[in-house]
Parts: sequence; C-alpha cells; structure tokens
Amino acid sequence: MYKLYFFFFLLLISIISCKTTEPTHPGPDPKITLSVEDVSCTGAWLNLKLENVSLPANLTIQLNNNSLNQINLLTSDSTIFIDSLLPNKNYSFKASIFQNNKSYSSENIATVTMDTTSHNFTWQKLEFGDYTSNILFDVAIIDENNIWAGGEIYLIDSTGQRDPTHYNAVHWDGLKWEVLRIPTRRVTGDITSAPIRAIYAFNKDDIWTFSDAGSYSHWDGKVWKTEYINLINGSGYKFWGTNSSDLYLGLYRGQILHYDGLNWANINTGTDLNINDIYGSWNNKTNQYDIMLVASNVLESFDRQILKISGQSVSKLNNNPIAYTLSSIWFKPNRKYYVVGAGIYEKNNLNEDNWKNNISDITTYYTYSIRGNDLNDIFVIGGFGEVLHFNGMNWKSFMSATRIEGNLYSVCIKNNLVIAVGYGSTKGIIFIGKR
Repeated sequence: MYKLYFFFFLLLISIISCKTTEPTHPGPDPKITLSVEDVSCTGAWLNLKLENVSLPANLTIQLNNNSLNQINLLTSDSTIFIDSLLPNKNYSFKASIFQNNKSYSSENIATVTMDTTSHNFTWQKLEFGDYTSNILFDVAIIDENNIWAGGEIYLIDSTGQRDPTHYNAVHWDGLKWEVLRIPTRRVTGDITSAPIRAIYAFNKDDIWTFSDAGSYSHWDGKVWKTEYINLINGSGYKFWGTNSSDLYLGLYRGQILHYDGLNWANINTGTDLNINDIYGSWNNKTNQYDIMLVASNVLESFDRQILKISGQSVSKLNNNPIAYTLSSIWFKPNRKYYVVGAGIYEKNNLNEDNWKNNISDITTYYTYSIRGNDLNDIFVIGGFGEVLHFNGMNWKSFMSATRIEGNLYSVCIKNNLVIAVGYGSTKGIIFIGKR
C-alpha cells in the first residue's frame, strides 16, 4: 500500500485566506500545478501549488490513474511525499479537487524513480606501522589517485629500532602509499608532527588537517603552513566547509570554530559534549547550506545532542527516542536524515516527532561514521571492522571481508570508491572498496 506524507511550506497566507467560505462567482477557476521535486528509489516528493482555491481543501492524488487517499490541505504551497514505490519504475501523478460543484485537476506528470546502486564491491586491506599504537582517525579522497589519511604511525628507523618521532599521515599518489610527517605547531611555537585527528580536502592544492597539538596545517599545493589556534580548548574531530574561506571545525567539549579565510571565530553551541561530526548539504528550498552536527562524550556518558548551525547561532534539535551516544551525521535536506552511533537512526523530515531505528537489526556494533554519494549510495562503518552499504532499497554488511580486532573511525565515498580507516590490533588500517 502506498503511503502519503505531506509537509507544508507557507507562502503568503493571510487570515482572510484561511476562511472556509466559498468565493463569489463568477470568478477565476481554481488552478492546480503539480511538479516532481525529487525522487528516491522508493519515494517521490511532489510540489503542489493552488490558485483561486478556498482553503481548507480536500485533494486527491492519483498514481498511475489509481486514486490514493485524500489529503486535507491548509496551504496553497505544499510538498507531498509518496512512499512505497519501486526502484527504476515509471510513475505518473495527477492531483484533483472538487470545488464549486466541479472537479479540477492538474496535468498528468511523469517521473522515474532512482535505480538502486550495486553492492558489488571488492575490498583491499592495508596495514601501516610497526610495534603498537598505530591508528588512522580520518580520511579524504581527492580522486582515485590522490587519497589522504591522518593519524599516528610508528615505524622502524635506520638502526632497526622504533623511531621515537612518529608519522601522522599516509598518502596514495596513484602508484604507492607513503607514510609522512605533516608539520604541526604546539602552543610553545615548536614544530612537531602531532597525531592528526581531522583531515579535509577541497582539491589537490587545498588540504586541511587538525592535530592533537591544537594546530591546523594547510597544504596550498607547494608547502604546508601550520599555526596553533589560540581559541581552542582541546582536540578537533571533524572539518566541513564549502571552501577555504568558509570552513568549520568541530572540537572537544562543544566547541565549534569557523574560518573565514583570515580569522578563526568561536560559535557558541550551548553544549559541553564533544562535537564528533559536522556535515553540510545544499537546501534547494532555502538556497543555502544546512549545517548539522552531533555531539557526545563516547565512553563517558550516554548524553547526546543533534545541533543545527544558522549563521552564528546553534539550535538543539529533537533526538527522541535516542537513548545513547552519537558519532556521525549525514543528510539530504528535506529528504533524508541519518545519525549513527549506538544505533542507526533516520528521519524523512526534521519536523517528524521521532527518529526511527528500523534498521537496528543490520548490525549490533557501534557505528562511528556515515557518508553518502546520494540517497541510494550510503556507507556506515564501525566497531570490529563493520562496513555497511545502503543501495536505496536495502542494507548489506561486508563484515566477512572487513572484520578486524579494532574499530573503523572514518569513511569517505566518491563515485565508485570508498575508503574506511581505523586500527586493527597494533596496525593503522585502511580498507579500500571498489565497485
């Protein structure tokens, strides 16, 4: 059975427009304009505009010439979500109302739902480091021949002993993997190679990292520039931005920094929980980026927050009925929202009362990171090497190929390439998935 959900976007609705009295006739006939905003593999978002229609109004949606349930409309501009469709199928829609003793209909509109993506990935496992305490925290894909990961790697030196000065990054140049020391700066001004927690790349000549020393490092295509940030009060966990003059950094104990190309500025979040992830996505309705983050002190408490940045202000969003910690977020505005951690939760719209945990039986492991190409191509990674893929219709676990005695902390996906990083036993781990 098809399901209907509708979300209203108010235009200019006065008190007069809410009257239920019918307009005096003769007058302009009611007009209904129906269009397709977007589709997923199993749903379609329809935009409905009404003109010369007395509100409220009962509307009927026809799917492939079959009538669905009626909707009671209160506004002249609405978004209607039709669920329970099938992937890669042709559908037609028509909207009708009955007013002034006559029936009025929109034109028939046609669309094709998204196709599912393939679960057919092959996996390669790479290990980095000697002895113990080797770990990779974050990863960035520029293209298939330019991949960066940051962390803490120890190697044997020229004498055969453990090199006391660790490395903090690995890089793939299309031919080989190289272990590197990216310079970082301590509060004292000393240059070192502190462990890198966060890494973010806009292109091959614009790469950002943040280290445990409290400093950022920026690659401009020629050299690494590193500076200690005086504003910080602890480690940084994740970058997100639109360019190097609009860059956000999520940090320890609720701190968010924004870089405008010249200066870093604090944004008050209203929480003292660690900002574990930050993500932004373009909102076609508001013509700006929606920026959201999740905060928790994993292994310290069960507290969690889901936050949204608007300019310099941060608002707390509903996280019911989530009871435990959160580590990552990914979304497409007004379409789908996911948060992961102690469970995988989803919403179609932020106005919904509760987050759903319908896929909790997919994995019993803690999940640390989620990223996607689109609604039909999403990866989640986590404890013991768990790697999950959503193809728009169903989830698949690759645990048989990726199981480790450790955790995967970050995932990045670009086209048909996915990279997950973390640690296994004593090694820094990279899993490369190719479709």
